[in-house]
Order: sequence, then C-alpha cells, then structure tokens
Amino acid sequence: RTMASKDEDAPVDMKSIVRDAVLQSIHAATESGSGWLVAVLDKHATRVISSVVSMFDIMEQRITLVESLEKKRQPFPEMDVIYFLSPCEESIDTLAKDFKKKPCYANAHLFFLSKVSDDIMGHIQQSPALVARIKTFKEMNIDFLSTEASVFHLDENHAQCCAELYSDNHVTFAKRIAHKLATVCYSLNECPVIRCRRDSPMEAVAMLLVSHLNEMKASTGWWYHGMQGHTDRPQGVLLLLDRSEDLVTPALHSCDYESLVNDLLTTKDNVLSLKDKGKVTQALLSEKDELWVKFKTLHIADVSEGLTEYLNNIKKNNPQACKLANNEAGETSITDLTKMIKAMPEYNAQLDLYGRHHKIAQQCMAIIQARNNNLLNMVNDIEQTLATGFDMEPRRLKLSSLIEEMMDYLMSDDTSLKLRLVIILVASQRDKLSSADLDRVCTAAGFGATERAVLTSVQTLSATPSTGAAAAATDTVAKKKWFPSTMFTGSSSAAGSAATPPEFKYPSARYTVPLKALISDLMNGTLSQEGYPSPPGQEELAVSNKPAAQSTRKNQGWSSKKPAFVGGRNIIFMAGGLTRAEMHAGAALSESTNKEVIMGGTNIINPEEYLNGLRAISSATP
Repeated sequence: RTMASKDEDAPVDMKSIVRDAVLQSIHAATESGSGWLVAVLDKHATRVISSVVSMFDIMEQRITLVESLEKKRQPFPEMDVIYFLSPCEESIDTLAKDFKKKPCYANAHLFFLSKVSDDIMGHIQQSPALVARIKTFKEMNIDFLSTEASVFHLDENHAQCCAELYSDNHVTFAKRIAHKLATVCYSLNECPVIRCRRDSPMEAVAMLLVSHLNEMKASTGWWYHGMQGHTDRPQGVLLLLDRSEDLVTPALHSCDYESLVNDLLTTKDNVLSLKDKGKVTQALLSEKDELWVKFKTLHIADVSEGLTEYLNNIKKNNPQACKLANNEAGETSITDLTKMIKAMPEYNAQLDLYGRHHKIAQQCMAIIQARNNNLLNMVNDIEQTLATGFDMEPRRLKLSSLIEEMMDYLMSDDTSLKLRLVIILVASQRDKLSSADLDRVCTAAGFGATERAVLTSVQTLSATPSTGAAAAATDTVAKKKWFPSTMFTGSSSAAGSAATPPEFKYPSARYTVPLKALISDLMNGTLSQEGYPSPPGQEELAVSNKPAAQSTRKNQGWSSKKPAFVGGRNIIFMAGGLTRAEMHAGAALSESTNKEVIMGGTNIINPEEYLNGLRAISSATP
C-alpha cells in the first residue's frame, strides 16, 4: 500500500493533484514493462478518473485500449492490464473471473479508489490465479470526483443520500461519507481541524472521520500539512455542513450563467443538450471552454454584454480573416492572402465558440421571458423579495404583504415552480409563518398530499436547532434563528441588524448565499466555537496565516502550479447537495483573500434535484 510523498513542484489545485496521481500511477505501471497495456475501469472508477483525465491523456501512457469492467471484453493474454476499481464485492468478483480459467491478460496492476477492507483482501486472496499475476497493488485514495480546480463531490445518489442523512438511523450514511472524505484528506495531504454544527447529523461523520485520520497518521510514510517537517503550509480546516443550514438557496432561480444553464436547460455531467432548429447538439461545458470559464459566474445580463464584446474583439484582432470570410478580400497580394488563410482556422474556432454560447444565452433568456404565462423574471423578483425581506426599491415588507405578492404566481400550471416558491416562503419565514397562512398558500397553489409532505419536511429541517448559515458567529444565543435579511450585513457575526437593505447591481441578484458569510467567518477565525465545535480525539496544530512556501523552479510534467495561497486550506463540505451559487461564493472569497477555499458536497445539485431530495425525505418519514 503506497503512501503519498512530498514534491515541492507538485501542483497546487485539487484537480491537478488528483490528475497527477492518476497519470503517475499509469506511468509507473507502463514503465514496469516494455509493451502496450490495456486499461479496465469499473463504472464508478470511470466517473472518478474521467473527471480529471481525458482519454487522450490515458492513451499517451502506452495504453492501447480502455474498457469497461462490467462489459464483455476480448482477452489479450499477451498484454498487461491496469485496473482502476472500487474495492467492492461486485468489482472483485468480475476481476477474479478475468483470471479464473484462461487468463484474459498477462500481468495485472491493481489501483483501488480507496482503502481495501480485510474482507475484500480476503476475497482477492481466494483467487490464486489472480494473485500470481499481480505486479502492482495500490490504494489511490481518490474516491471522489474533482469537477473543478477547487470543487469536488462524492457522486452520491442524491435522493437516497437525503433520505439516509435525515433518517433516525444514519449510521450507514455516516460510514460511507466519512470513508470517502478520508480519501479527500489523504489526496490533499491534509489532517484538518474538523468543525461541525452542534447536534447536526454530520456529527457522526465527524467522529468517524477523526478515527480514519488518526489511522492514516499512524501509517508509515504519510505526511500532512502542519506536521513537523512540513510546516511550509499550516494545517487546514474542514467544515462539515448539511443542507438544513440553508434550505432557501437551492430553491431559488439564481441568475448567474452556470446556475441558469443547469436549471433551465438539459444538462448531465457538464454535457449540455442544445436544441436548435429541430436538431439536438451536445456541448461539453468544461474548464477547456474559455468562454464558459469566463462567464459562468456572471449574471446573465453581463454574459450578454460580454459576448458582444468578445465578438467585436474577434473582428478587431482578425481583420484579414474577417475580410476573407465576408468575401471582402478584393485584390490582395499572395502574401496577404496567405496570412488570411492561416488566420481562418483560429477565426472560425472563435466564431464557433461565440455562436455556441450566444445560442445558450438566447435560450436561457427565452425561457426567462416566457414561462407558462408567468414571466420568470417576475417570479425571480418575488423569490428575491421572500428570501431577503426587501423588494427592489428596496422596502422591507411584512409577511402578510409577502404572501399577497406571491399569490398571483400560485395560479401557474408549473407545480415545480410553485413548490420552489412556497419552499422559499416556508424556509425563509420559519416560525413566523402560521399554519393558517401556509394552508391558504397551499390551497391557492392546488397542492396535494405529496407537495404538502415536502413542505412539512422543510418545516422540520428548518426547525433544527442552531441552523446557522446566517447566524454562525452569534456566540451568546443558544438556539440561533436564521433571519434572511442578516445575510447582507457583510458578516454573519452581525446577525440582528436586519434593518439594512441589501446592495445589488441587479434586482434579480439582490440575494447573497448565506454560506458566504459562514465561510468568511471560518477564514477570519470568528466562527462560533460553541455553535461549530470540533469533535474530540483530534490533534489541532498551531495555526498560522503565513504564505505557503513557493518554489522558483520551472513547472514541469503534468503539474499546473499557481501562486501560493496564504495560510491553510479551508475545505467546505455540504451533505445533501452543494449548489453552484455556493460554489461561486467560495471561489469569490478565495480570489479576494488569496486564501484557498475548496468546496465539496455529496453532489452538485440543481433545483429539480433538490426537490427530488426533499421528496425522498418526506417519503422516508413515517
């Protein structure tokens, strides 16, 4: 079982760290022989590996074929094989069958996503034909998806995850999540200070994770930031949260580009299915798409302006190619014509990129401006008013006025839209909302037993003691209450000064996710120790805010180093699903403070997935 080692030229961001671990493992396996190899991945490993490397990256490492473990495969008995597997019974059964009678491959290099249990190890040993051919056996500890440089998720089944998280017995959930989070910590060489809201369902996860970390520290060869000999960077902090901290944000129509695309259009695993003139085309929205990276956190209005500017710059920077494309070349010398032709591929690629995002933005705007006879921008306005307590003037509204404002929108035929609106009302008003008012709203919306059960779940989760995303640092209050307007005071420690209206550039974006204030308090060391204590049994090293040491050597190989961050990592984990608006809040804080913020969750969710999770909770509730 191999351990991580320190390398001063190792990449800084999380995705690059995992990418290097995968490529270096493949490289080590291929270097052990002289021929080409086959790679075989099980279903979960395929999702994990493909989140950090491309097929091209793998094929560059003398891999001639990449196959699925679960599918029927052609034997290559003369070739070595690399397996990437989850250490589970199903995958080990299929692995053993590959070597049972006539071996499908020569030698085997086994790479597991996480720790192999004693039971699984025993299962492997029951296949002597397999054991005799094992050349590499490594626990990689990467049982999570690195979707962005500083974003990860555990690839959980969202509905099942929510039902387990808020059940009376969530031991199975806690064990699974702690096991996966341990691989996150291992990959980052972090043995972080763990913080968790008191009396939350994540306390069980915190306790188990401490046990995993202590076991990792006892292993020979593993190092972590802040320990003796590795003080170039302080020990990090891991804040464990659950969705009951904030039930409003996932229901809102957020107007940033990425949130809108994933809310209004058809996407799966960052692949967008785009309908245009009766045809469906697919577009990968990834960090390799420069316009996606540039615009995804921006308000949709800023995206429209940015696209116009991008198109004008294309024409300005490629005047010769532009003339040729428009048949305006006229009498041109051979030299100039050659320059025009050479510029055309780049020019066309930029135009294609512009055209793709222009269509995406247009389709988002079309839906916003015509949604079941209720303009979505008007629905968004009442959502913002409910969530903040202020209208766009801004004037502070009473609950009775808020209810009257939303009644017209409850006539829509779109049940999901109405349910989202009422969830925002219930979660934002908490104990202010009477049962009579809620019944009146549900009747106006035409809600049946299913929708009412979902709202009951929201009420139950909202009533959790110390729900703290917007009151995180209020030390003197035993049971903190979240009043949404406090999230605009700039710091959650200022809870109570609700008279200040929010500042905003666009009325449709006057709401600020409360998690932003919570992360800010964590980074500043002002997060309530009483409300968010650390579990017993963990070692807290001396914390320092000094900058991490930075190598001056040139970057080589697969690494993608960036300037060093100040202080230790701030890892935020949201069980029950992380929203894209929350991801953006973490990224904005990291950029403004030069402190590393890593955002994670059981999943990255859109509003419909959020509703499905609430339905699962209500169905599981007796």
